[in-house]
Amino acid sequence: MRVAVTNVFVRSQEMAAGHLRAYFDQPLEFSRYLAAEWLVAEAELSGEQRAAIVAELVRAMAGPGRGAW
Repeated sequence: MRVAVTNVFVRSQEMAAGHLRAYFDQPLEFSRYLAAEWLVAEAELSGEQRAAIVAELVRAMAGPGRGAW
């Protein structure tokens, strides 16, 4: 019985730590996307190049592991 309760507690703590980490990592991740957006806006690119870069940024933002909490 103690082992089962301990396992549940440990899993719960691991999940809570993961959510807390995601909470604090989100602003840093968002600032990276804003910096990338700024760099693309400032670069002298053709419309086609800009579209390809923006599409890649969107794929990176929506890629695996980027789901809702």
